[in-house]
Amino acid sequence: MSNYPPGVTGLEYAIAGADEQAMSRALECEGCGFDGDVDGTLSSYGDDAWFDAECPGCGRQVRQDLFGYWADVRRDAAEQAAVDAWSER
Repeated sequence: MSNYPPGVTGLEYAIAGADEQAMSRALECEGCGFDGDVDGTLSSYGDDAWFDAECPGCGRQVRQDLFGYWADVRRDAAEQAAVDAWSER
């Protein structure tokens, strides 16, 4: 039993919001030309992911869409598991 209308689970982005975690990532700012690692926030919802940070060179808020980010993470984990399984033989 929930207080949501029929067809609404509560997991929708508008209700649940994105999952977020702090991380460091390479950033190239088109505004000032800064190129380096910055601390920011990785946000995701479903298979979509994006990285938000402030450019230390000019203070501009920058968002990088990370299309396929979770597919890459899952692929890398599966490849590592296969390597680990093979090396245990």
